[in-house]
Amino acid sequence: MVAGGQVADGFCGDRGGQQPERDRDSALGAALGGLGQGAGAGEPPDHGNIRLAEIPLGDMLKQRVFADLGALGLKTTIIAEDIGYELRCQPPISYDREYTRYLGFSAVKFLVSGGTGAMIMLKDGKSLPIKFADLLDPKTGKTRIRTVDINADDYLMARRYMIRLEKDDMEGEALKKLAATAKMPAEDFKKRFCVSVE
Repeated sequence: MVAGGQVADGFCGDRGGQQPERDRDSALGAALGGLGQGAGAGEPPDHGNIRLAEIPLGDMLKQRVFADLGALGLKTTIIAEDIGYELRCQPPISYDREYTRYLGFSAVKFLVSGGTGAMIMLKDGKSLPIKFADLLDPKTGKTRIRTVDINADDYLMARRYMIRLEKDDMEGEALKKLAATAKMPAEDFKKRFCVSVE
């Protein structure tokens, strides 16, 4: 679990640590709702799940990042926006249509062949039924948390297009330039923003 302060440090590192030669005056930070699980807010209902919609995660991160950037002498405007609802209400794009058509076709094929009690997943271009029982964590009785495959091409491609601090930025001349931009001693910069590259 990542603490909210670490996320805020990551945002500050990715925005405040930008190299001066990059001609950018805006940045975007995205935080997943799952961060709310560690926010210590929200009243768990009877079935034990936190109501993430009740946690003002965007505002919490906004205030923390704003304060941290201000402490670095960086003036900025931050807008916290929950885009989950907006995204879910948009018309489907061609990828959505193709993906759901494939899932629907695969689900019907599975049911017609006598299958039951499973969720259809696409893996390596093929449909794969996963039994509901296999989706549950036997200790909690809840759906298992699936992690992102950081070696998958989709992840690597998205990661490559991000403008963010890298491990190389924490050493040598790159570290000195970034620390000077943030008006911090190099070791303090490294200590503060190393969470961004872990």
